[in-house]
Amino acid sequence: MADINLAALAQQQNTALSADTSLSDIVSTLTNTQLTSLPVINEHKQLIGLVSQQDCHKALLMSSYHCDNPVTAVDIMQQSQLTINGHQSIADIAIQALEVSQDIYPMVEENQFIGSISRENILSALNDSLSLCS
Repeated sequence: MADINLAALAQQQNTALSADTSLSDIVSTLTNTQLTSLPVINEHKQLIGLVSQQDCHKALLMSSYHCDNPVTAVDIMQQSQLTINGHQSIADIAIQALEVSQDIYPMVEENQFIGSISRENILSALNDSLSLCS
């Protein structure tokens, strides 16, 4: 399997939300980037969670029905997530992705968010490796 610079790949997809990002800004960012999930980081660039389109969908339904207080990323994010590092191979990440229903895999180095790798990135890299076999 071809060597892939995971850190460089992750840095290409480094959009992240702050904990206090409003729900409307989250939805706007998701739609503008055409991503299905985004990492949430704190003021020290440490990963604290992930927000998905599904998280937003649920929050939008509840907020529009109840007209509650403003919703932010920290209110709707999923705190447990699989993270990756630059020392892993694309094959390692692909195997982990089979067991976790996550759309993006944030890369963390020395407790700092670097960027993310999507399922699409994984699929493309595996397909590129397959094409090298013929």
